Amino acid sequence: MKNFLLLIILVSVFSTSCTERLSLANELACKTIPSLQGTIEKKDFKNKFSIDIPKTWKHKGYYDDYQSSIFAADTIRELSKSFILDIAYKYSVINIDKEFSKEINKENSLNVLKSNMEIFKEKPSYWQVSKGIKNGYVLHEFQHFIQDKTFGYIEVKVEFYGEKMVDERLCEALEIINSIEFN
Repeated sequence: MKNFLLLIILVSVFSTSCTERLSLANELACKTIPSLQGTIEKKDFKNKFSIDIPKTWKHKGYYDDYQSSIFAADTIRELSKSFILDIAYKYSVINIDKEFSKEINKENSLNVLKSNMEIFKEKPSYWQVSKGIKNGYVLHEFQHFIQDKTFGYIEVKVEFYGEKMVDERLCEALEIINSIEFN
């Protein structure tokens, strides 16, 4: 009986955590999310957020009076098999609603393929996947805006160049994005 009860508890814990982690990935049709190993926690300069990125990736931090950001990329793989990740905490008030998505897309020169408003880590958020041409290359872009309860928000931007393995790279990016912690 004890083993059966333990099994039920373990299954419910793992299925709950997987469901929470996969909500955004399910919307984007990710079939599996790879498990990242060998990561390092990086904190932004102003200590507003942290994120786990692979140890082998190059990364840089930046800050000014308006934002604090981390820029990271896998420089070992060629660009058409990897992606560029830019996460910034911006000091500005946003309100995630239908008007927000319209306003964001006024400035977007890419075609929006998918978008959604949802709760991410107990915070209102809006994400979109877009496609277009940048500098003569096919570009897929994932943007995610996460409203903070204070004066600010996180903007995540991921760029995928080329047409190969876009879903797989997107799933890998979502795994990294899911490691964001607000401080």
